[in-house]
Amino acid sequence: MRTASQERDRTASRHRRGIGALTAALVALLLGSALSGCGTTAGGSRSPHSGGALSSPRSTGRPTQPATAVLPTVPVQHSPTPPDSATPSASRPPTSPPAHVLTSPVILPTSAVPAATLRRLNKLRVPDGQDHSLSLTFDDGPSTRYTGQVLALLATAHAPAVFCLIGQQAVALPQLVRREVAAGQQLCDHSRDHDLRMRRKSHTYQRAEVTDGLKDVRQAAPGTPVTFYRQPGGLWDPTIVAAMYQARLDPLRWTDDPRDWSRPGTVTIARRVLAGLQPGAVVLMHDGGGNRTETLQALSWLLKALPAAGWHFTFPDAVHLSPRAAAKTQ
Repeated sequence: MRTASQERDRTASRHRRGIGALTAALVALLLGSALSGCGTTAGGSRSPHSGGALSSPRSTGRPTQPATAVLPTVPVQHSPTPPDSATPSASRPPTSPPAHVLTSPVILPTSAVPAATLRRLNKLRVPDGQDHSLSLTFDDGPSTRYTGQVLALLATAHAPAVFCLIGQQAVALPQLVRREVAAGQQLCDHSRDHDLRMRRKSHTYQRAEVTDGLKDVRQAAPGTPVTFYRQPGGLWDPTIVAAMYQARLDPLRWTDDPRDWSRPGTVTIARRVLAGLQPGAVVLMHDGGGNRTETLQALSWLLKALPAAGWHFTFPDAVHLSPRAAAKTQ
């Protein structure tokens, strides 16, 4: 039978063992925290994210329980938010911007608009279209460098257009003419060789400019209807008009000429197009005859800005003018 003194000694011993175990656990916990604070991983090496030198673990000569690895925190790299011009996801329904306001930059499938130019374009005020139509026409092609790019822009916007072809170039580049037809675009006779002085030459020469040009376009795209004739430079003449009507073509006159052929700058081209807008406008631009980079950049912006302001693109109507009206110089 134990005495009271023995019982007290036994209880004190149990207390000492408990305190010792608790102390050991606390020391182990504090040691682990200190090591993790220094960036040390389970193997004893410093994490490369801690910025310190690497050290080798020390061997104790006896097996140890593997410590729980403390993983360094790695900052998550979020992808930048896609621009508003990106295609909206299915979970985010697109919104219709009000007229005159462009909520997203224009994406070009080919040439890119410089950021500074795009900022200036987006400051232009677009007249309210009120669901009126306008027509796009492109002269002096086809061009190996620019016609395909114009077609790509039009396809992206689902916009129709008329391509006014120089006969000799159509014969030289029939594959581009057929691409225009395959894209659903219309063709126009723009004379045989774009002679701006044809009015000063013989009637026979003038008639040949019209009829040979039409023959060349039809040769490049057999079976494709050709409805229009456009006189180079708008320098109409009664003899030209007579030859045009004899070939059963209608005049394709323009109402909106930004003079893009003179390369006045992308913003100027766009501003002039906007200034000339009216219901049923026929816009004159060029896909051939020189460097048309500015035209491409202005076109890419207009193809987005105009529908956003309530305009829509259509083919021009065939208008049969009187010979006197058709012969007026533009």
